[in-house]
Amino acid sequence: LSNASKFTQNGEITLSVHRTETETGGRINISVTDTGVGISKEAQDNLFSNFTQANASINAKFGGTGLGLSLSRNLIRLMDGDITVNSVEGEGTTFTIDLPTYVTSHDTEEPDVETEEHTDENLDEAIGDLKKLSASYAGLSAVNPKQGIKGKILIVDDDQSFLELTERMLNKEGYSAICTDTPYSVLQVARTVRPAAVFVDVLMPDIDGWEVISTLKSDPVTADIPVFMLSILEEREKARDHSAADFVTKPLDALKLKKIIQKIENLDSGSGNNVMAG
Repeated sequence: LSNASKFTQNGEITLSVHRTETETGGRINISVTDTGVGISKEAQDNLFSNFTQANASINAKFGGTGLGLSLSRNLIRLMDGDITVNSVEGEGTTFTIDLPTYVTSHDTEEPDVETEEHTDENLDEAIGDLKKLSASYAGLSAVNPKQGIKGKILIVDDDQSFLELTERMLNKEGYSAICTDTPYSVLQVARTVRPAAVFVDVLMPDIDGWEVISTLKSDPVTADIPVFMLSILEEREKARDHSAADFVTKPLDALKLKKIIQKIENLDSGSGNNVMAG
């Protein structure tokens, strides 16, 4: 469902679940169908391989590690099921999971050697994938209920080290950092969480920060959220032209962050209405 939402900018997503009973046992069939970008025939052949995505631009456009489907297939096969895909490029995709309603244990007095080895191999792969997946998302946060009493700030940057560092600094200032390395998801996230501000890196692959701020400012729900542009280049005039709340040069340190937070709090209180003031 998460992938379907990610790759369906406009359209429909359908979740369907069916259960059947046979003499040999019951099966549950779960399908997620979307009317999104679709996947080419060539890409489908390797879609369940580790670190493989539909094409080279997918990671730049939508983020992700290429581990999700491989991990899903390994775990589902451990339960004597499988996951398959049916897709037409440009029309949409259906992922289908087929699972038994009851899983027979492989631990018997005379185990089938082939089955046992196959299961162990899948389990080892699944555990390895989980470790890699956890490492790859280090620094990408959800809201911590113990932090963020002052509000949420959305950070958009393709550098995960920067996301992790900024998250820690914001937490110290009493804010929850919602981090993403996926600029295409910013509008959806901003509309959902209504952050106090958005930090956007200017230099990102495929879609840059100027496109991100233009998208946010064009939507009536997010137009009033202050956006702070971050870059190693001096582009203050361009930031002003895009109605940014301010332009901040990288690297971002604690002193710069405190100034940004002060401006955010002034805007909230209605005492800082001048864009790019100071």
